[in-house]
Amino acid sequence: MAAVGWISNVERFPDPNNLDHLASLDFTPMSLVTDGQRRRADVILHRRTDRLPFAAPRNWESFEPVLRDTVDAGTVHLDVIADELRPE
Repeated sequence: MAAVGWISNVERFPDPNNLDHLASLDFTPMSLVTDGQRRRADVILHRRTDRLPFAAPRNWESFEPVLRDTVDAGTVHLDVIADELRPE
């Protein structure tokens, strides 16, 4: 948005009475667009991803239980797929 002259204003988790409302966004016009902002926007057109699975973090065996304890089972479901099952 900055490359075309707009500032993005994000208010995260703005409504404590509605937990499904993650953010509110609005935009205000900018007085100047920099060359750097234009270059960053141009680079987006050249990015590519191979969409391969991410590698496990270092120390996965100790990290996974911490991650599972962090996840709120009522809101998020965490599945860890073993390497040998991924083709299925």
